Amino acid sequence: MAIHNPAFGVGMGQYGFYYPEFVGVVLGLTIWGVIIIKTYKKLTINMRVNDEFDPFGFSLLTCSVGMLLVMLTHDSFRYFGYWITLGLIFVYTESSNRER
Repeated sequence: MAIHNPAFGVGMGQYGFYYPEFVGVVLGLTIWGVIIIKTYKKLTINMRVNDEFDPFGFSLLTCSVGMLLVMLTHDSFRYFGYWITLGLIFVYTESSNRER
């Protein structure tokens, strides 16, 4: 993509429209799906370790699932809230693993 549009790129928020031309759609969806499934699996495992209710882990799970549903109607590449939440989930699961 950088070779075809070296100076100005494809424009703000337009990456998603040009992406299928350069990488197979199925490959991208598979990679994205694996990342999401592994992340949610890690999050639910961290939430179940203690017998106590974990409000922060539950709120991260609820927030990310809600944002996934919102992304069905919006351009998902420009929806930064989901990527920030995904980063918080990564930090939360890694910090929970270190405390054990």
